[in-house]
Amino acid sequence: MPPRPSPAEAKALWARHAFLLLTGLPRGAHVALDAHAYVVDTQFQGFKMVPPGLHCLTWQAGAWDDDRHDVFATEGVRSVWLLYTAPKEVFVRSYDAATDTWAMAPGTDARTPTVVSQEHFQAWDAHLAPYPMEGGTNWTALTHWLAQSPGTLARVFRTHEHHGDATCDSFTPVAPADTLATVHELRAQRLFDTPSEVPSGLAFTPICLAHSWPPGAQGAARTLWSMDKSWRLAQVLAQASAAEHAANDDTGPLLREMELCFLLVRCANHAGALEHWLALIDLFCYAGARLGAPAPLALHPAEGDAAAATACTQDVQLDAHVAWMHTFTAQCEALPTTVWTDELAPYEGRVLQALAQLRAHLGRALSAWAARHELPDGPAPPHERLVQAWRTLSASVHTRFAWTLDARLDEEVEVDEDDDEAPVYVDLSSAVHEKEEGAAAGWSLPLRGKTMGRVIRAQRKSGGIFKAHTRLNKAPAKLRAYDFAERNGYIRGLVKEIVHDAGRGAPLAKVTFRDPYRYKLRTETFIATEGMHTGQFVYCGKKAMLNVGNVLPLSSLPEGTIVCNVESKSGDRGTLARTSGNYATVIGHDADGLTSRIRLPSGVKKTVPSAARATVGIVAGGGRIDKPMLKAGRAYHKYRVKRNSWPRTRGVAMNPVDHPHGGGNHQHIGHSSTVKRGSVPGQKVGLIAARRTGLHRGTVKVRDA
Repeated sequence: MPPRPSPAEAKALWARHAFLLLTGLPRGAHVALDAHAYVVDTQFQGFKMVPPGLHCLTWQAGAWDDDRHDVFATEGVRSVWLLYTAPKEVFVRSYDAATDTWAMAPGTDARTPTVVSQEHFQAWDAHLAPYPMEGGTNWTALTHWLAQSPGTLARVFRTHEHHGDATCDSFTPVAPADTLATVHELRAQRLFDTPSEVPSGLAFTPICLAHSWPPGAQGAARTLWSMDKSWRLAQVLAQASAAEHAANDDTGPLLREMELCFLLVRCANHAGALEHWLALIDLFCYAGARLGAPAPLALHPAEGDAAAATACTQDVQLDAHVAWMHTFTAQCEALPTTVWTDELAPYEGRVLQALAQLRAHLGRALSAWAARHELPDGPAPPHERLVQAWRTLSASVHTRFAWTLDARLDEEVEVDEDDDEAPVYVDLSSAVHEKEEGAAAGWSLPLRGKTMGRVIRAQRKSGGIFKAHTRLNKAPAKLRAYDFAERNGYIRGLVKEIVHDAGRGAPLAKVTFRDPYRYKLRTETFIATEGMHTGQFVYCGKKAMLNVGNVLPLSSLPEGTIVCNVESKSGDRGTLARTSGNYATVIGHDADGLTSRIRLPSGVKKTVPSAARATVGIVAGGGRIDKPMLKAGRAYHKYRVKRNSWPRTRGVAMNPVDHPHGGGNHQHIGHSSTVKRGSVPGQKVGLIAARRTGLHRGTVKVRDA
């Protein structure tokens, strides 16, 4: 506990800091100031010694009417108040439980100064919580750009200097905006004079990643700017600056907006702010032309000439990316180490893909700068700050999230190669001339380095037919055939045995049912769920109870139900979420009752018919892949009873004598992977007669008949 300051020190702190006087919060409410959480009791009256700058107050009224105190209360909506404080400034607010907002004193507004005598502060000193000074450094890094100007808060929250605070809650919507608005239209917009004129929602700068090409772009230009978001990034930077009337600052407004989105995500779990934050990450990562990287479909800088590299690096603007990397690094330092596996697990792949694209742009930009540096009059490449920012970001995410972006850029290694290890270019013209003269004389001279390679894997693909590995399989794991009993009522079965199926990670359950049409018993093989045991009754049908192991149609399952072995079509007996430890989640049902939405184990949301059946619970055998193999023999026996899914060596990992893609200082093909249909067998690897390559973007629109 820090020592109590002396009277002289307390007086000096009082002259330099602000105060938040908060009254009316119910007992048991949760309050957080700059990400430091507190639980309110009856003595709480606010905060003291608040440093000047931007601060974030989060509250959640989680008390009951009878004023029971519970530290883990979760009732209520989490709300946020962002405010700027000045030395000796006093904020007085009273909590309004009916509207869950902070009310000002009658007859005052946001600009009305509040004067409180020092005697009153001394009387309230015991009821004011001190500001947590130990976390001030991290908070300063998170609000580096926001602390420079309050214009972003006024623009996003649409607040006026004479009324209203910058407040929102977890469900405040994001206001719709014109994604194609010009800079002149944004500069002509005025502030609203009265609260009735202010539209609802957060006014973020619109980002349309799907429409990222300039007006009038056609053909190759549209394709280029669809893959490279540099033009869209320049437009978004200009729109944010124009909306704040900051003509001399083209980077600060958008970075302040990114910091604001991060604060709303961490403090209020705001879904709209999270989507905007991810869109900003994509926007910066996919803008390669601003870094000096060649076009996505252009040759690698190492294969082009110096003139092409000079053209790539003429209009380079690195300041925005360097500042964004520092901002993103500070935000990664503030995130919990398990956030990408728990809260933001569905978005980890998206962020990693964007960072991988940024790394590729950095590598190509470094190669272009290196090619330009070899010119006689070329200046020194000004990308050292960019590389340093990337290394800091890479080290930070590796330490906190175990993300391995890269230890060193491949192009940096190529540039820094020693002369002894650098590639050697051999002129074969003299050897070819000697061979031609020797052929005329009647003798042959072999060329070194042109010997035949080995027979590659594609040439050894004959010799047998596919044979399914079913000798040790117990039975196909399926649900019952969809019959009248399940459609209209239910049917009861008994779990007779739990068995292991070779090549399958999940155990199977032998369930015996009475045949509803003949005097006999039928044994079905279900995928066992966690908690299922022999002797358990399993009910299948529309009117079955919601218990683990029962089979019901999705229309009978409430939202949030954990299910497995889900049918993609009614009656197909189960095709989704069938592997050990996996499950799907019922998200919702359409109003017409015909379709339902489920979240698959991969995080993808899928629409299936509401009549499709599913098993309640999680597939048994979870944690199977957590146990290491430890030796190759176990991996051999694992794959021996499966399909022909043996390990497959990549061509880029081979030597050049073993594969056309082998060799080189790094594992890269080194040339186009597309080959002709009529290529010789030893060369016919890669994308054979590809009509098109690259990432397929956009969606398919289905026209109504």
